[in-house]
Amino acid sequence: FSSRRRHTRCLSDWSSDVCSSDLGCLVRDLQEFVGPAQYVHLPRTFQTSIGLQRQFTATTAINADFVWFKGDHEKDVVDNINVSYNPTTGLPLSFANRANRPYPEWGIVSMNSHLGKSEYRGLQTSVTKRFSHNWQGSVNYTLSWLYNSATKPFSGLAQPSFAIAPGISGEWGLSADDQRHRLVLNGIWQAYKGLQVSGLHYVGAGIRDSIIYGGDTIGLGCACYEQRIRPNGTVIPRNAFIAPAQNRTDLRLQQKISIGSRRSFDVIADVFNIFNRPNWTVGENEATPAQFLQHVNGTFRTMQFGFRLSY
Repeated sequence: FSSRRRHTRCLSDWSSDVCSSDLGCLVRDLQEFVGPAQYVHLPRTFQTSIGLQRQFTATTAINADFVWFKGDHEKDVVDNINVSYNPTTGLPLSFANRANRPYPEWGIVSMNSHLGKSEYRGLQTSVTKRFSHNWQGSVNYTLSWLYNSATKPFSGLAQPSFAIAPGISGEWGLSADDQRHRLVLNGIWQAYKGLQVSGLHYVGAGIRDSIIYGGDTIGLGCACYEQRIRPNGTVIPRNAFIAPAQNRTDLRLQQKISIGSRRSFDVIADVFNIFNRPNWTVGENEATPAQFLQHVNGTFRTMQFGFRLSY
């Protein structure tokens, strides 16, 4: 059995504080201790943009910007550093065998580090018509790419000098949550005697997502890291699955009633996803055939009502 505790000291500080591997010995696990200084730095982001703006009429303008940022030293959690790896295959040696562990007296040891990386590239455009003649509206479109990588696995307090097998962690590529296209239209119409109609329509390309097999198929000691290696040794491509596209329309009706020169009462009705498009999410775990790539959750039409008193 194991006892989970939080500490911030280095593993070497407890070398005389733990028992041997005798039968019946308490085996300690350690959660998210802070790694050595060379792996913990202040996160930083480099960001820049370039663009143009152009006004066509007194109330209408367009805007286009190319935005880029790159993040380094991002916080990450290495799920288990108490693992050794085979330099020939890059796969872990069985965690169940204590002799394979860098710290045989310990169980699972997870560590905080700041070795994550990310990069965003996006073209963000908009056409805006400011309020005049009782209406306003805008169209926003974004074309973007989002990349990242998690921390390469550790063995003890150091990263292996040889290549780790694909499917464990540390690969650079398109991120989960990467979305190629995003379009938003919204507008407001001052209809008649205080009645205001406003709405929003959102269309989004399917968000990139990760498919996992689930469980510990390679002897890491936990269902951890990216879980992309199947029991037969094949590797699920990283974040290669595109989730279903999203499409919804929201509507608001707002009636303003004046109750004096400086007081008013507003009655508000909102309908979200008025056309009741389900916008499904799907199961992403290959080890659960009943749900894998099947619809598991969706968003449906909802309504809310409210009021506001201004004075």
